[in-house]
Amino acid sequence: MQSIKDVTILEIVNPNAPVHLRIASAMATKLLADLGIRVIRIVPPGNDILEGIQPLLPDGTSAIGRFLNTSKLILKTKSEADRIESVLRIVETGVSAVLLEEGDPLHDALLASETSIVEIATWPRGRESTGSDSEFTILAASGLLDIIGDPLREPLRLGGHQSSYAAGLSAFTATMVALAQTDTGAGPSRARISLIETAIWINWKAVAGVHNGDVMPTRPGAMADFQIFSCLDGWFAFVFTPNEFNRVRAMFDGVDLSDLPIDDQPSLRAHIKTLTERIAPWFTKRSREEIFEIAQGHGIPAGPVYSPRDLLSDRQYESRSFLTSLETAHRSTVRMPRIPLSWNGTRFDPSSSQKIELDELLGKGRP
Repeated sequence: MQSIKDVTILEIVNPNAPVHLRIASAMATKLLADLGIRVIRIVPPGNDILEGIQPLLPDGTSAIGRFLNTSKLILKTKSEADRIESVLRIVETGVSAVLLEEGDPLHDALLASETSIVEIATWPRGRESTGSDSEFTILAASGLLDIIGDPLREPLRLGGHQSSYAAGLSAFTATMVALAQTDTGAGPSRARISLIETAIWINWKAVAGVHNGDVMPTRPGAMADFQIFSCLDGWFAFVFTPNEFNRVRAMFDGVDLSDLPIDDQPSLRAHIKTLTERIAPWFTKRSREEIFEIAQGHGIPAGPVYSPRDLLSDRQYESRSFLTSLETAHRSTVRMPRIPLSWNGTRFDPSSSQKIELDELLGKGRP
C-alpha cells in the first residue's frame, strides 16, 4: 500500500446525523489520523454534535469529542453551500477516500467521483432510519440487551458507546481495504457499514443459536452462568471454566463447595444459585486486588471491574505506556489512550487537532 504520508481522508460531518453515526464516523477517522494518515474533518456551520456530548471537561469541552478528534485537520465551513462546495473542491484535487454518514446531501455527487466512499448508516440498505433510532434501540434490535440483566426489570443500556465504536472499527477496516484496492488498480471502492449489522455480528452466538434451534437465555440475571460480586472496594466479575471446578473449590478457602457436582454448563446452571449464595460473603471481605491475585494463583480467569479513573494507575497500562499526555489547542493537558500497537518498535502518539482554512489547504497543492 502507498505510504501513509501520501494518503488523505475526508471526514464529512453531516449536520443532521444522529449522535451514534457521528461517533462511529469519528472513531474510524481517529484511528486513521493517529496512525499518521492525513484526515481532514469538514465541519458544518455551528458546532459538530460531538463537541457537546457529555461528560464535559473542566474547560467546557466534550471529553468524547476531544478523544475522537485527535490528530485531524479541521475545516470549519460557513454555510451548507460552503460545506458542499468545500468538499467537492477538495475531492477534485484528489483524495484517497471519503467517510460520511447516511443521508448526507453530498452522497450522490461523491458517487460520481473516482473517490472511494465509506458510508456509515444505522440500518442495512433498504431500510430507512427513523427519528427514534438510537444506540439503545440498536442494541435492543441486535439482541445484545438480552445477554445480561435481571429479567424482572427493564433492559439497561450498556455502558459507553459500544455499538458506535465497534462500527467505527469496521469503517476503519473498510477504509484500509479501499486504500489497498486502490493500489492494485481496482478502482474506487464503495462500502456501507451499518451499526445494527455490526452489533449483530458482535452477538453472533445468539444468531448461531437461533439458526441451530437452541434456546438462548434472555437476561438470566441471578441464574446467569457467571456473576458479578460486590467486594470491599467495588465489584468483581467471577468467570471460570465449569469443567475445572476443582480450581474454584481450592480458591475459596473456608467455603464448603464439596457437595456441588459442577463439571459442565448444565450442572453449573443447576447449581448457580447455591454457588452464588455461598461465595458472595467471601467477596465482601476482600479487595479487588486481593481477589485477583488469589484467582490468578488458582488459574481462574476472573477479573476486577474497573472505572476509567482506576485505569489511570493500572500497572499493566503503565508498563505498556498505554496512556500518553496530550497538549490540546485549549492550552490544557489531558491523558489520552494510544492506539494499542507498535510498528517496527515505534508507538503512535495522538496529536492535537488543528484548524485550517480552505485556501490554505488547497494552496499546499494536492492534499
